Amino acid sequence: MRTPTRTPAPASPSLRVRIPAAVAAAFSPADRAALRAALALDPRPAFRRSEERVYGFSFAGREIRFRVRGGTLAVLPDQSARYSK
Repeated sequence: MRTPTRTPAPASPSLRVRIPAAVAAAFSPADRAALRAALALDPRPAFRRSEERVYGFSFAGREIRFRVRGGTLAVLPDQSARYSK
């Protein structure tokens, strides 16, 4: 009897992540690392991916707004005024 072979799962897509210093400073080092890791996995809905659209979600009690262009996810700096420790 022949053993079926498994196709390896595709690698998770990974985006380059840019977080403005003012936004990054509002998070602890552990939260900052977790945020960067979550963003690198492309948290946009699979059915709606546009380079023009602004996406967002709550993280560690703060609202994160971002846009993806090409292979880079950029957290929007205009939201940094909301970040205070």
